[in-house]
Amino acid sequence: MAKKRIVANQNFNFYFNKAWQYVNKNGEKSYDAIVNFEQAIKRNPTNGGPYSDLGNCYRGGFQCFSKAKYNYSKAIELGYTEGFVYYNRAICYYELKQFELMNKDLTMAKNRGWNSDPYNLSGKMNK
Repeated sequence: MAKKRIVANQNFNFYFNKAWQYVNKNGEKSYDAIVNFEQAIKRNPTNGGPYSDLGNCYRGGFQCFSKAKYNYSKAIELGYTEGFVYYNRAICYYELKQFELMNKDLTMAKNRGWNSDPYNLSGKMNK
């Protein structure tokens, strides 16, 4: 259904901004946001930011932690290494019961200046 609403042959900024319009209007649980982030990635596959945003949709909107983890990992691989990306991937690792990896990412997030812990992952460390 969402792909029917994709405007063809646009540039990266068009799809990226359109995706954020859907997120702002409907929240992270938006198929339209996902397909627009995917189109933005096709236009600029070396930009890690949209991978992180796509991960947020899969994690926060759809609780699809494996897909979210993949996108956060891709963002990091491409150099988008903000602390919140590691924190968000740590949430995925927690949900996937990969606690050692969760601990590593939580430490990386803190080392990169991310001090917020809304999911209380630090209380769940060393499981």
